[in-house]
Amino acid sequence: MSAASVAAAHKWKFLNALNQARPVPISIRSVTMTERTWAVSGYIHEGLQDPTNGPYQIFLKNLSAGDDWTLDPAIKSAVQKSPDFTITGVFK
Repeated sequence: MSAASVAAAHKWKFLNALNQARPVPISIRSVTMTERTWAVSGYIHEGLQDPTNGPYQIFLKNLSAGDDWTLDPAIKSAVQKSPDFTITGVFK
């Protein structure tokens, strides 16, 4: 298998996991991927007022369960105050 096909497989797996990890109150606006990094921008429609068990925290927890990518550690510990968000990370 070539390096390009491995990278493409990781990206496809990431997109599927992203869709499955997303709770209904969250919309994804854009996804940007390079060979090594990724960024997801979106909007939290409701549940922002719950900083521990809201849809954003559930989304981060679900998305961070992937074996082929990691989330930026600063994003996991930050409290989301705005309904607009950007999550970044890297492919392993």
